[in-house]
Parts: sequence; structure tokens; C-alpha cells
Amino acid sequence: MIARVWTGQILTSDKAAYRECAESIRVPQTRAVEGNLGVWVLTSDLDAGFTEVLIISHWSTPEALEAWAGYDIDNPVFFEEEAHFFLEGAPTARHFTLAAGRPDPSVLFDPRG
Repeated sequence: MIARVWTGQILTSDKAAYRECAESIRVPQTRAVEGNLGVWVLTSDLDAGFTEVLIISHWSTPEALEAWAGYDIDNPVFFEEEAHFFLEGAPTARHFTLAAGRPDPSVLFDPRG
């Protein structure tokens, strides 16, 4: 399993709207890709009205990840509907391979679909 991790910043005042966008666009479209094992969108409020967004997606193989992200897998994937939320600065994705343990499907998969 490969975990793809990247962060970006949004305005805290946009957090509710971004969450709605993530739930209606990012999560279902990411989940629809063959080889995706789940996706989490996490937020953490920072100082001065900014919120960090952490996106972690889980992939079965490097090929599945490349099918999603394209040849340069270090570039984050933005959906047109969400790109305007993110502030300046180009986030870079990082990738981690499962080294120990076993994924728990009840954690990776959302029972709501």
C-alpha cells in the first residue's frame, strides 16, 4: 500500500465551504479511481485565520497512483472546483510505502460509500 500525502493552506473562513467541496467532489472522484483504497481530508486551524488541509490517499500499487496523479506523481491533483480555496505556494505530494502492519479496511473505507 502507498500513502500519498500533501498539504495546503486555505482561509479558515473558507473551511466549511471547502469541506463541502471535498465531500462532494474530491472524496467521491478519488474513490472512483481503480486502485484507490481510501482518502482522508483533514484540517487544522493555524494562527491568523489560516487552516492547513492535509490530504492522505491510499493506493494499492504504484501504477494505480500514477493513473491518478499522472507521470509526475509529486504534483498534487487539484479539482477545478477546489483550486480557488488554496492559497499561494505549490504543495508537493510525498509518498510512503507501508512498512509494517496491515491496513484495517474498516478504517480505510467509508461505510457510507
